[in-house]
Amino acid sequence: TDYGRIVGAAGGMLLLLAAIWYAANPFLKNQRRYLPLRREVAKFLKLVSQLNSAAVDGRPEQVEQIRSAMHEAIDGIVEAAGKAE
Repeated sequence: TDYGRIVGAAGGMLLLLAAIWYAANPFLKNQRRYLPLRREVAKFLKLVSQLNSAAVDGRPEQVEQIRSAMHEAIDGIVEAAGKAE
């Protein structure tokens, strides 16, 4: 009957909607788990920018300072890896 078709079509549409919502759910979450690692990587990226500026401006002594700071930052990155906040 027509009523059965309408109910079946509505049920199918709801099932499709639920499947789409379930599939998209991981993309909708904006949750950061490893914040310490994210902070350490942000520090490292800032050092990369500073390194480039120092190299472009021809400041070799500052390049060496930034190089050692980058080595320390890598140690911090390794330390922060896998730690959730």
